[in-house]
Amino acid sequence: MQVWHRLWNINTKHTAMTYAEFKKLDDDAKAQISLQYAVPVATREVDGCKYILYQLFSFYIEGQFTLAFNAITEYRAFENMALIEPYLEEVNLEDLYFK
Repeated sequence: MQVWHRLWNINTKHTAMTYAEFKKLDDDAKAQISLQYAVPVATREVDGCKYILYQLFSFYIEGQFTLAFNAITEYRAFENMALIEPYLEEVNLEDLYFK
């Protein structure tokens, strides 16, 4: 938990975390940042695992929710837009624009 405070502090003028900063965090800090500040965008299920796509500033985070453990067991960050393709079928643009 202390690691992410050194890299990024929401109470300072530094209000955007970079992809590189996120990658340096330990698993607990990645979980805390993802759940507290990232915006859930889409979900998908593959082979007994649920994947949750989050957006945090200029990059994306994929959380692997393992149904057997009833918990997110891994966080993976990426900037490559091609990696969001598996989620595109799940995004309903009407929900984004017509509410």
